Amino acid sequence: MKSLIFKEIRSYLSSIIGFITIIVFLIITGTFLWLIPGNFNILNLGEASLIPFFKLTPYIYLILIPSFTMKLFAEEKRTGTIELLATKPLSDLQIVTAKFISGFLLSLITLLPTLVYYFSIYLLGEEVGNIDHSSTLGSYIGLILLASSFVSIGMFSSSMVKNQIVAFIVAVVLIYIFYEGLYLFADLVIQPIDYYLSKFSMLEHFKSFERGIIDSRDVVYYLSVSVFFIMLTKLFYVSKK
Repeated sequence: MKSLIFKEIRSYLSSIIGFITIIVFLIITGTFLWLIPGNFNILNLGEASLIPFFKLTPYIYLILIPSFTMKLFAEEKRTGTIELLATKPLSDLQIVTAKFISGFLLSLITLLPTLVYYFSIYLLGEEVGNIDHSSTLGSYIGLILLASSFVSIGMFSSSMVKNQIVAFIVAVVLIYIFYEGLYLFADLVIQPIDYYLSKFSMLEHFKSFERGIIDSRDVVYYLSVSVFFIMLTKLFYVSKK
């Protein structure tokens, strides 16, 4: 299982596209946070906080993570190596889990360099260290859980089709629906349907983490979404075999 995880990570990072994707992510976040005037600009915010970063990153992840996951199964099916994968001494669930872990680790690799933003705010405040550590930590935990859910949805999309571009588009649409689509749609329906729709939205659960509140219900929600789509992926993988 470890060999499959490292194989997926190596295959992505060994290509120039992998590094370009990560660099582009850092350039986009850095540009919005430090250079472009607007709601996401930290310097315009007037306080030592990374709130703009945590509001911006989910929308960038909406595009970035599907670029990681689109090849997880679609590429295997396109090249015909899906049959070779089935001969490995691993169960179907182990193969799917290994694919998920590799995508999740790639998302964490993109997140690690952003700690530079945290140390920059830490040092640039009127008083060194004047930053809300609890909300920052909570937001990072929320972002990690959000990335886990995005990866599971992206992997599921990749398991359904052979074409990577189609897998990318399907993943982007599904992720947007679960992240913000349900939240917006809740305003258009009657009670109590609006309540349940908003509670199924990832955005609704991410708001607590932005405030530095780590609620077990939000953690369970994100883990449940990840497990649900991992199991759906397993079903599609088995059916395709």
